[in-house]
Amino acid sequence: PAKQYKLVTALRAAVVAAHTHAADPDDGSCNFDAPAVELPRWREDQVEACAAAAGLLCHDWSCFGTRMFVFSVPVAGMASRRTNAAEDMTKVLKEHGFTALTYYQPD
Repeated sequence: PAKQYKLVTALRAAVVAAHTHAADPDDGSCNFDAPAVELPRWREDQVEACAAAAGLLCHDWSCFGTRMFVFSVPVAGMASRRTNAAEDMTKVLKEHGFTALTYYQPD
């Protein structure tokens, strides 16, 4: 379906953006930062299939009562490198027309 194709395309572009940070310094606080996308009326298995097609994992999360899906960050890093990659992934997802935000969680 077209909506799944659109999400897979956006996620693949987000993966490319994340990899631009593979050599960034990785200092600062350890974290679990990641992009999150609001996908109303999507089933979890649909989102998981799209994530897998882009080489990612995902899980659902409730943000102030809104169901969102948090996607993995495909770059080895656990501090500022991960944050930079997550923020750029979020930017790309927004550019593709999705309602997205960066999920910030310090370790």
